[in-house]
Amino acid sequence: MFHNHYTKHRLSTIQNGGFGLVELLVSFSILTLVLGTIMVRQDSFNAAVLLRNQSYEIALHAREVQMYAVSILGDAGDYRDIYGLYFDTTNATNRSGYKIYKDTTTGDLRYSDSEEFGVQGKLDQRFEIGDIRTIDSSGSSSDVDSISVVFQRPNFDAKFF
Repeated sequence: MFHNHYTKHRLSTIQNGGFGLVELLVSFSILTLVLGTIMVRQDSFNAAVLLRNQSYEIALHAREVQMYAVSILGDAGDYRDIYGLYFDTTNATNRSGYKIYKDTTTGDLRYSDSEEFGVQGKLDQRFEIGDIRTIDSSGSSSDVDSISVVFQRPNFDAKFF
């Protein structure tokens, strides 16, 4: 009798163990939906992270330029140099980067070709500077082809030209 009861108990446990076909199909479809959603959104998440990193890199360069401007880097009497960042959208080459410059030759606070200073800013190949918009004191905006962000000692604030 013990043997028969053991055999019946063993058969019932084997029949009730594991997934059935319908349960397995439902589990796979839920898994497919979750993975599909993750894969579709991963690309936009990756692009957002890359754009954020690129903006942090530009902000870091702006901060370095600001520190160059308010710190004394040169010889005695050479402490009023003007440093800046220059962004230009007139052609494809200029759209892929920005210039870091030291305005010592003309003193007009604007960038010229002979004033490049240090390592120049290069954008990731997936990005470019498309448009530059300025907003005046009345709140109206306008498109410009180029802009200089300038720092001049002793002021920590940026000037835009």
